[in-house]
Amino acid sequence: MSAGYVIAILLCLGDNCDLVRPEPATSYPSYETCSDAAAKNAAKLGDIAARSREAGREGEIICLRERPAPGATAKTASRPESARAPQPEHPAPSEQAAVVAPPAAAPAPTTREFRDCEHCPAMVKLPGGEFEMGSLADASERPPHRVRVAGFALAVYEVTQGEWRACVAAGACSDKPRVGVPNDRLPMMDLSWDDATKYVQWLRSVTGKPYRLPSEAEWEYAARAGTTTPYPWGKEVGVARANCSGCGGTYDPKLPAAVGSFPPNAWGLHDMQGGVAEWTDDCWHKNYESAPANGSAWQSPRCTEHVLRGGSWKNPPSDLTVSSRNFYDGSVRYVANGLRVALTGQ
Repeated sequence: MSAGYVIAILLCLGDNCDLVRPEPATSYPSYETCSDAAAKNAAKLGDIAARSREAGREGEIICLRERPAPGATAKTASRPESARAPQPEHPAPSEQAAVVAPPAAAPAPTTREFRDCEHCPAMVKLPGGEFEMGSLADASERPPHRVRVAGFALAVYEVTQGEWRACVAAGACSDKPRVGVPNDRLPMMDLSWDDATKYVQWLRSVTGKPYRLPSEAEWEYAARAGTTTPYPWGKEVGVARANCSGCGGTYDPKLPAAVGSFPPNAWGLHDMQGGVAEWTDDCWHKNYESAPANGSAWQSPRCTEHVLRGGSWKNPPSDLTVSSRNFYDGSVRYVANGLRVALTGQ
């Protein structure tokens, strides 16, 4: 009988990986059927991956094309084989893939991360381009429309507590937002839009460069990283790919995960989905009718509400799609709101 696809959990600590087969006797005829089965059993698979993550390992649910050798026996979940991650003889997208389809090819940034000061956020330059913004999933995301974005730089991570404290020490930011347990690697939380703008003003004064909040269009362009699916990694949320309520993996309902806890998107940006919801420079509009097509922030007179993107660790997976939108009063703090900074003309 020809080999099919099997569900597997790849557990890695550095280059040392174990491959666990939670269904040692089950094979699926196609990648699609394997992916569907993995999605239906996401909770059970997530529990297995979470137990291994607690031991310091990173867990990834995959659908693997099986190539059994004559007389070979299947690996089982109770006795995982400790070895370097198996590699196909002729690598191809169909040989080993994530539970959800891999993202479409996208131009990658051509430069490495950079920082403009010791305590400034790590940044990466993003290429300019054109994309279709929005979706038909919700009235607030309609109509989908073409937007051209100029090249700019965006922070690799959400602004951390450690980075925020540097602004507080300079007397430019408030130290009153709640942070739960102080930890330099946790994203700064409980920020209003007013707080976020004070932080970027401080960055401008320290560096002499045009730091700012990203526009809503820039944020979605960066989150998509050249893909057209609801999530940067595919059509489904998968298991343990982001920090949210219902995303699987290790989860603390009181605090977001440390920045960089999940793999980056195709442009090297971490935690665009989940973590803390990220303020943008745009005023809230209920839909995209008459929205600008040049990637600029959409402002309006007497603006009191601003757009948040990406969802937070408190939100369900449906709020983490690349097109999902939310808003909040710009002067009011909420524990799940934070920021990521942008830099013009890079």
